[in-house]
Amino acid sequence: MKNFTAYISLTFLFLIVGALGYLNLKLPAKSGSINLESISTPVHVYYDTFGVPHIEGENTLDVYRALGFITASNRLFQMDLLRRVVTGSLSEVFGERTLSADKLLRILKIRKSAKLQLEANREKYPKSMLEEIDAYLEGVHEFIENEALPVEFDLLGYKPEKFEV
Repeated sequence: MKNFTAYISLTFLFLIVGALGYLNLKLPAKSGSINLESISTPVHVYYDTFGVPHIEGENTLDVYRALGFITASNRLFQMDLLRRVVTGSLSEVFGERTLSADKLLRILKIRKSAKLQLEANREKYPKSMLEEIDAYLEGVHEFIENEALPVEFDLLGYKPEKFEV
């Protein structure tokens, strides 16, 4: 009986250590260096005592790429969930429980309206603004393609698609 209790305790300890190791791999990096392919000039990111990231760089577009990467590292699941709300595609992840919400959101045509608005007014927007949005999305996509996704995606069994303007 004594050996059985020790065996159970040891197994439980290994499970806890394994779970903590897995969760640690899923946490966003707060220190060290990351080389992003899309960034052409050095960008420095540091976190203040409240955990707020501060980004400094020589090139505005590189700063936006870093911002997209950092935002995705901290908020990717939230970003994907909000996109699914707007597009009425929550049921693809959560099943029938969210079907009525998806139907309502698709009737409202929020995504279609936003797309029509962008197409109708694209020429009126400053070119630099559109370039900055694209740079931001490059950073988000670089995170999705190269980093460990947050644990929520593993639990729900899917990988987020690329984001669009």
